[in-house]
Amino acid sequence: MKLSNKHRFLKVFKDLSSRPSNLPRYVSCLPFWNRNSLSLAMPWWSFSAIDFISSQCLETHEVFEYGSGGSTVFFARRCKKVTAIEDDAGWQQSLAVEIQTQSLENVEVSLRPFDFVKGEGFTSSDYLSALDKFYDIIVVDGQDWSGDTRPACFARAEEHIREGGMIIVDDSWRYAQLRECNRAKRFEVFESVGPCRVGVTSTDIYFY
Repeated sequence: MKLSNKHRFLKVFKDLSSRPSNLPRYVSCLPFWNRNSLSLAMPWWSFSAIDFISSQCLETHEVFEYGSGGSTVFFARRCKKVTAIEDDAGWQQSLAVEIQTQSLENVEVSLRPFDFVKGEGFTSSDYLSALDKFYDIIVVDGQDWSGDTRPACFARAEEHIREGGMIIVDDSWRYAQLRECNRAKRFEVFESVGPCRVGVTSTDIYFY
């Protein structure tokens, strides 16, 4: 979140004080140890959102992800099928190695390059249009330098989410407008510390 270091520390202290059980895994997952979400096989979300999804019965679910990484492995271990879209060839290759190492056969990661720094033509990009069927869970967690690409992904996700499904938006503190304008039956804000980050973040889950 966009806070001063002092306020960031106070927010972390307050969060860990209210959830002391998070302290050991928070410390063990700090980026200082050269660990990332892929090596941890864990989404780069808030711990509270990770815990919620971990508590759900997902064996028959099909998942689509804008962006890939630890969450891809996380879902592959729990769900029927995972389809992920990645724009970075090097990261896709790292993920492919991890998928092969773990013998995960229910994952498809497609490379859809896009210049997120310029951001021009995103609404007509292969990256955005890669979501072309219905899924039980759609994750909106790819790059977003402009602040516009994740909302565009969210809008497309709403057109392809099955009844009873969920759309997950990470770093949701950046996208308050989605909480005001959506088709969901309800949504929940999961705010807490998380893996591979120093501060507190929020992950929103929209229920359809």
